[in-house]
Amino acid sequence: MPARNLGSQDFMLPFAGASATAHKFTRQGLGTIEPRQPKMLGRLALLDVGPGLVTKLAVSGHQLLLGDGFPAAALRPGSITDRHNVLGCAAGPNSPLELVVEYTNAAKLSGYVGTDPVDPALLEDVLDAMEAGRLFGPGNWGWGLGEKSIAAAGGTGKWSVRVPREANLGRLVVCVYDGGQPVNVVGDCMLQQFDIAGNDMLARSGDLDALLLDPSNSDEDGLNVGEFVTSSDLVELEFVNNHAANAYTVQVGFWTD
Repeated sequence: MPARNLGSQDFMLPFAGASATAHKFTRQGLGTIEPRQPKMLGRLALLDVGPGLVTKLAVSGHQLLLGDGFPAAALRPGSITDRHNVLGCAAGPNSPLELVVEYTNAAKLSGYVGTDPVDPALLEDVLDAMEAGRLFGPGNWGWGLGEKSIAAAGGTGKWSVRVPREANLGRLVVCVYDGGQPVNVVGDCMLQQFDIAGNDMLARSGDLDALLLDPSNSDEDGLNVGEFVTSSDLVELEFVNNHAANAYTVQVGFWTD
């Protein structure tokens, strides 16, 4: 039987918050979320009480999340996004993890960040980075485009945005809500434009059902954008709401590396 490493704290980093519209685990808020020992950070998971946005994710003061808010539902335990949803950097007592999650209506928050031991060969470099207040690991995790309310009966919502710093765009996730409830009607919300630097990302003309971009879709390779973008590249997405009566809320995010 292999020896046990008692007290290694390598399972996960849990966090929770009482009902609120904004859960702030920051130096200025409720206190940072940080491991008691240096750890490598893995998957971020949230119990989705919907609809919410992750508006800050930082380690050692470095923003891993860019933009205006990442769909919180993409981080729920049932999401099939493991290949993309990995922080991959180190955190510890001198390298705090900061997180802000915001909801339209007050909601409880529960979640975790997976943790793993630091490779002994990297430990000295990790400790040096933490002492200097530098990030150890990849500097990009996601780019959140926030949300828009799109009017019924043919209303459209368009994003024309530039990434704050260069990144590789990974998986695209879209979450659509009707009055706070996920939309599940085929054809009600369609992506009719997706351009990067003026180049059409759709291989033929025609609309794409936004439900196909939901984080529950298991096609992790097919939904990977795989495009390198700089702050000069305009990224455009336009959605149309075909519901006859109800406005829809559409949230958009890209994982990045």
